[in-house]
Amino acid sequence: MKKLLFLTLALIGLSLSSCQKEEDLSPAAPCTDCIEISSVQLLYYTHLAPYSYYGPRDYWDRYATNPEDRAPDLYVAITEVVERGYDATTLCSSPPIQNCPSLPGLPMDLPKVYIDNDSEYEYAISVIDEDVSEGEHYNRGMAHFYITATELKRTKPDSLILESPQYNNAALLLLLKYH
Repeated sequence: MKKLLFLTLALIGLSLSSCQKEEDLSPAAPCTDCIEISSVQLLYYTHLAPYSYYGPRDYWDRYATNPEDRAPDLYVAITEVVERGYDATTLCSSPPIQNCPSLPGLPMDLPKVYIDNDSEYEYAISVIDEDVSEGEHYNRGMAHFYITATELKRTKPDSLILESPQYNNAALLLLLKYH
């Protein structure tokens, strides 16, 4: 009889514990007054750089012998720009996507980035082509887009599309959260 009583109590305890509200296990933002860039997607990039030999896609990695290998090896980097052309700090970058497919809405696998709401700096989001040929390793900035915390704080968009006619309408999609 005691065993039956304990078994009943154990089952009631289990059923009550499963009815409790689940806690939010997502990690909290490391700041309280900041803007989170949670995702970056490359929307369009078939003609990014204003360099003449970067026009057709199959010329991007010029030294590759296989046409498939000539596709770009792209990654995205976010930098905090103190003064354009002089002082910048890289906050994070995504791993390169080798022989990047030409797909709309390509996620760039960038870690979350947090920008201070009161920051007066510009933030550059750069699309970079990584080239490795004949033992040399170099990266070419293909497109650069600039945002500021002041702009984002004023409008508070959940998503933002950055376009640039300078790069033949290359575009990025940013997903944003405000803390």
